[in-house]
Amino acid sequence: MQGPEFSRPWHLAAHATFTTVVDKENILAPLYGAKLIPNGIFVAPDGTIRLKWIGGFDVAKAECTTAIEKLLGGDQELIYVPSRITPRDLPSVERELIATKVRLGHALLALGKPEEAVAEWQWALYYDPDDLTVRKQIWMVAHPEKFLPTIDWAWQKVQIAQEREEEARQKAADCGPDGCPLPR
Repeated sequence: MQGPEFSRPWHLAAHATFTTVVDKENILAPLYGAKLIPNGIFVAPDGTIRLKWIGGFDVAKAECTTAIEKLLGGDQELIYVPSRITPRDLPSVERELIATKVRLGHALLALGKPEEAVAEWQWALYYDPDDLTVRKQIWMVAHPEKFLPTIDWAWQKVQIAQEREEEARQKAADCGPDGCPLPR
């Protein structure tokens, strides 16, 4: 979601020969209920979706390259790998608020205001803590060294456990992204 300059290193490292399109407006994640990244969606020249892999897509993984080879070789017309996370059914107002906060965060990041972008994404995460696409955008801004030149998966597992523990503590104290209520 942070634009082509952030996805280009993975495209180049994979020696990919296909066109990579970046969804920097985050339209596809809510459309397909994607709460994980990276995702792979292959679109045929006629515009039909031929492969949809939600979460964990990596052209360096044998299972992904096998699926791509089946698709390109004509052995399979359509490949769909559903997300490992079932999206929560959020009210439409919350979904729209999350989408607005995500877009605002990206606009702020583009304006060179990363702290303000993260604050907006924190609000989105408050309403949907299972959305790892938003969570990882925050991490990417705060800890780019954990993503480039390679993704530190072990760090991510520790980080999410710590964050979920803190989020549970804050929720129990009736806290939100703006802080906790003052004692009376």
